[in-house]
Amino acid sequence: GGLGWVTYRDFEKSRSDAETVVLRSAQLSAARTTNFLRESEDILRVLSQYPQLRALDRRQCGLLPQVVKGLLKYHANVVTRNTAGNLICTAMPLRTGETTRAADPYYLQEMLRTGKFVIGKPVRGNILDKWLVALAYPLRDARDEVEGVILFAVDLAKFHEIASSVALIEGTAIQIITGDGIIITNSQDGE
Repeated sequence: GGLGWVTYRDFEKSRSDAETVVLRSAQLSAARTTNFLRESEDILRVLSQYPQLRALDRRQCGLLPQVVKGLLKYHANVVTRNTAGNLICTAMPLRTGETTRAADPYYLQEMLRTGKFVIGKPVRGNILDKWLVALAYPLRDARDEVEGVILFAVDLAKFHEIASSVALIEGTAIQIITGDGIIITNSQDGE
């Protein structure tokens, strides 16, 4: 009986310790993801103040690749669109015959509804042909009305690096799931 009790006590302690470590790892991953999203929103807020980008004029697009040069580690692209969803500028060149309509109209509709920073849903991007999530921020005119959007397209194959850059316990996985239950990324296999 004593041996069974000691074995059970050791098992419960190991289980409790493992739960604590996994919870801490999940909290660190969530914090890193939250910081990444905040930093992205801050950068988009600054970019939205550039008159050349707010103008939503294709002739002004030469500024975009210069401004975002160092921002594309996790962000696959930076794009401006008008309120109809039509592409105005892109930091990455379009492929021949590429469609310029938004692959995910959700972020645009939600941003127009709220007038705030919005995180889109995972979609297969039509500019880069990768799985992406749009981080969108409104572009406002002189009357403070939303007339377009500037967005980061986040490469989901790299996004797991943000969340899982903390030390993981062997055999564990990190998933980022939206409030709607949509799995954004899984640390086991980025692709």
